[in-house]
Amino acid sequence: VINSLIHFASKKCLNIDGLGEAIVNQLFEAGLVAKIADIYELTAQDLVKLEGFKDKKIANLLGAIEASRTPALHSFIASLGIEHIGEVAAKKIAQIYPQNWRELSFGEVAAIEGFGEAMAESYAEFMQVNRQNLDEILRFVSPQAQSFETKQSAISGKTFVITGTLSKGRDEFKAILEANGAKVSGSVSNKTDFVLYGDEAGGKLEKARELGVATITEDELRRMIEI
Repeated sequence: VINSLIHFASKKCLNIDGLGEAIVNQLFEAGLVAKIADIYELTAQDLVKLEGFKDKKIANLLGAIEASRTPALHSFIASLGIEHIGEVAAKKIAQIYPQNWRELSFGEVAAIEGFGEAMAESYAEFMQVNRQNLDEILRFVSPQAQSFETKQSAISGKTFVITGTLSKGRDEFKAILEANGAKVSGSVSNKTDFVLYGDEAGGKLEKARELGVATITEDELRRMIEI
């Protein structure tokens, strides 16, 4: 339960600032949260009783919870902690099935490019088994379907890995690459086309060179696409 709450609130999911591991544990031990929906029923009166919670901290946490009520649909799907369904898979589901994402059959999920049987079975089963819990969460949260526009470019269909320190955050570069038709992976393999590296790049850059994968700097990427 605690891990599911931490994952739900994490930066890459609903990004509830201030609701990290220590606070989730504190709230759980105090009996204030036992499931995701409980997060949205927290009040200042609940929090003021807890050690370390002053007016500013309470206001900031409640404000962050309030701001998380209308997340992007793909972030919400990723936040549910469905086995085998990470950020990339959640984005594909949200893009292809923005309206009926809760009602997908095994076959519909399995037909998505890059999805295997284990992913499809996990997603379809989760939606069926957790219907009541989802209904409860959706009383408080209204996921927003978004359009994912991609354009043809010199890197369309290419797989990138990002490593090191760049001029923008890694998530910003990931969004730029995906908007230009590329895929972004977290690990280097023979299927990687390019490793985009910045300062203090470590093991991923070394592995790319060992495997003969093309490595490019930010300036080289700018010559390939418009950033």
